[in-house]
Amino acid sequence: MVPRVHVEKTTDNPFIVIRVEARDHIGMLYKVSTVFVDFGIRIHRAKISTQGDRAIDVFYVSLKNPHLDFNKVIRKLKKHMIQTLLIEKLEDVR
Repeated sequence: MVPRVHVEKTTDNPFIVIRVEARDHIGMLYKVSTVFVDFGIRIHRAKISTQGDRAIDVFYVSLKNPHLDFNKVIRKLKKHMIQTLLIEKLEDVR
C-alpha cells in the first residue's frame, strides 16, 4: 500500500487536519512524528486507528511559525511524509 496524506484547513477550525493512511507497521508513529518535528508542526490531538493491516491516523495540528507559506509547507510535508513512511528500517529515518 502506498501511503496517502490528506490535509484539510478550514476557516471554522483553528487546527489543520492531517490524515495519514499507510500500511500499519512498527515505528509508524515515530516516523510521522519526526516529519512533524522537521516541519515545525505541533500536534494538539491525534486519533490513531487500524483496520486490518492499514493504519489511519488523524492529527489536529498547527504550524509553530504561522507566517510560513502554508501551501508550500504542506506540499513539501506530503512528499517527505510519504518518503519517510516507505523507509523499511527505523534506524534509516532522518
